[in-house]
Amino acid sequence: MSWQDFPMIVCPHCLKEFQMDDYYDLSAGSTFYCGACDKEIHVWAVDTTLSGDIQAEAEPEPA
Repeated sequence: MSWQDFPMIVCPHCLKEFQMDDYYDLSAGSTFYCGACDKEIHVWAVDTTLSGDIQAEAEPEPA
């Protein structure tokens, strides 16, 4: 298994990198085809991560 950082994909068949559209619709069990070699790629797992910068107070207004 190879974790990928969507929307960029490295095909496990031909190792070509390509950008994926509609990656947010993927879930475990989904499949799609490589844009270079046209072989089927299977999604085994998806991990959704949300990053943010939080603080106790609002940022000051710019002067």
